Amino acid sequence: MIYTFTANLAIDLFIETEKLLPNKVNRTNYFKCSANGKGVNVSIILENLGISSTVTGFKGGFTGQHIEDDLKKRNIKIFMPEIQGLTRINVFTNVLDEKKEYTQVNPGPIIEEAKEFLKAYFEKKFQKNDILTINGSFPKGIDENYIFEICKIAKDRNVEIVIDNSSKFVINLCKFEPFILKPNEFELCSWFDENVKDEKQFIRLSKKLIKMGTKNILLSLGENGAMLINENLILKCSAPEGKIVNTAMAGDTLLATYIAEIYLGKDKEYALKKAVCAGSSTAFRDGLTDFSDVKDLMKQVKVEKIWEEI
Repeated sequence: MIYTFTANLAIDLFIETEKLLPNKVNRTNYFKCSANGKGVNVSIILENLGISSTVTGFKGGFTGQHIEDDLKKRNIKIFMPEIQGLTRINVFTNVLDEKKEYTQVNPGPIIEEAKEFLKAYFEKKFQKNDILTINGSFPKGIDENYIFEICKIAKDRNVEIVIDNSSKFVINLCKFEPFILKPNEFELCSWFDENVKDEKQFIRLSKKLIKMGTKNILLSLGENGAMLINENLILKCSAPEGKIVNTAMAGDTLLATYIAEIYLGKDKEYALKKAVCAGSSTAFRDGLTDFSDVKDLMKQVKVEKIWEEI
């Protein structure tokens, strides 16, 4: 079983407007609400690719209930203990005359007793060769010690760990030998207090994480594609061309598609290529990809083998 853990679930509100003027009533062209949170996106993509998973996290109020109802309609399994307060709403506004996207991300509620219910659930459910993905930001109440406890539970039960989180303490989780860390170039460099420079820097810093215990680095490079770096192999995949509509869920799509293809037994080059194109497909629309254009997008991109151990 694949378990996705999103400590800070959200509803994403996507808005398109011609203009965004201060101190004015700005009428929009349309809006769309989506059950969200990075792990939710991962589970939806996995489901679209025929792979079952369980969404875990914490739900609060009518917004949390909306997420649960949406996932149930998709036949995705859930375990989300109830919390006080409301699950957050994030806002993404596409302003056409500026050709810009404004993103407003809220901090989320405080997590207290419910986190112990989730920990007990993992202790009961985890089995050898399961996968746990830890996705997105951590709200108040979910700290480094709690994530360490979750990772130890997984490691002790031979569960593969995947981490997509920008917190600096993520590098301390390398001792649990995560299967994948998925930073972007800015997150990777910030972990080592360096400014973003070039590809050689990305490889050097990724190799440091590998020496610390991480098995694979899936490095998201936005419009420049992505890289896969491990002890024996470095791959780089270019990105296809297209009109960017919303980038909010592209990285989640990249990660979920890569996990799915590896889970299904595909080789790393194919998995990376499809993952990059699926992520781009999501970026080219106002929701998650339905994979209808991914095959064509894959014809545009190339995977370069930068280095391989012989």
